[in-house]
Amino acid sequence: LLTKDTATGNAKWKVAAAGGGGGFIDRGDPDLSGSGHADYLESDLTLDGTWNDLDLSAIVSAGAAAVLLAVQIKDNLVGPEIEFRENGDTNIYNRSRARTVISNVYFGYDLIVAVDGNRVIEYKGNPGIDNIFIIIRGWWE
Repeated sequence: LLTKDTATGNAKWKVAAAGGGGGFIDRGDPDLSGSGHADYLESDLTLDGTWNDLDLSAIVSAGAAAVLLAVQIKDNLVGPEIEFRENGDTNIYNRSRARTVISNVYFGYDLIVAVDGNRVIEYKGNPGIDNIFIIIRGWWE
């Protein structure tokens, strides 16, 4: 069922789920004009090859279970990547990844990442990646 959030005017999907469940909250078209056209850029991240926290609570509402990230990545090398996972989840199969496949070409990915109760995720990126753009497209409650 698609409804409209009366406060923001954004579309809101409601999904019937066995346990009650919530729905997908479409963020709509965020105003990113003053931020390099993304919520987070490579300059906002610590790209050191280790897991780091990314607090999404300023954008994502309380009660969120997962987020939909639009990620674009470009590097002059083939292979550099950025990975995302739920805060504290060490299972290798629960990671989402964006990788450069051809040098000097932007690659876009839509990634679903679970968030913890504080709306924090973790990321790990290779040092020196030329460009990363991360936009939060929405989240599931």
